[in-house]
Amino acid sequence: MKRIRFLFAAVALTGLACNALARPLPFFATPTATPSQIPTASDVTLDPNCPNPQPSQDYVDFALQHDKDLFSSSGWKNSYTVMESRVSVTWKNDDMSAVANIDHVIFCDATSARLDEYYTTDVLAIIFQNYESHEVQKDCRSGDTLRLYELKVKSRGLDYNARFWVELVDSDHTRETLLVFPTDDPADMSSYSKKMMPELPSCN
Repeated sequence: MKRIRFLFAAVALTGLACNALARPLPFFATPTATPSQIPTASDVTLDPNCPNPQPSQDYVDFALQHDKDLFSSSGWKNSYTVMESRVSVTWKNDDMSAVANIDHVIFCDATSARLDEYYTTDVLAIIFQNYESHEVQKDCRSGDTLRLYELKVKSRGLDYNARFWVELVDSDHTRETLLVFPTDDPADMSSYSKKMMPELPSCN
């Protein structure tokens, strides 16, 4: 039987704004899976149906190019991390106090039903554990391949809107996209959401 491979690493964006007019960037964290959720390397190696959990250079290159044009305007700076089963690309904008994080994840036998089983309230609490608080406002989906969770989060005493999309790319890959903007900037949140996820920009 195929096994889903979940490997999440905790990541925090700790950059501060350079001037008194800019607000600090919000934290971002991806979930840390429990040992029972992660098959050992030997388990995956012995299953010929599972993809190689080590991201190839082509996969890394694809992740770095994905949605790159959306962040071509001045102010956006990116960084990335390559981990087992995951390539995480982060875009942040000090002037807008905004963060976009796109994680390209290698799974084994990913299905819509398994995503439903995984993205529970408890897992969302782990994903947003580095925020001072978080509250899911809405959740919705487009077919079986795209889910959206809209949240209110707080970081360093400031309020932000967050949209967290989970995409089923194919049977071996998923993608997680997080977009965070200050609550007093709904226009940019809406604009970037429509550009990044035109199929499901919001739950309205």
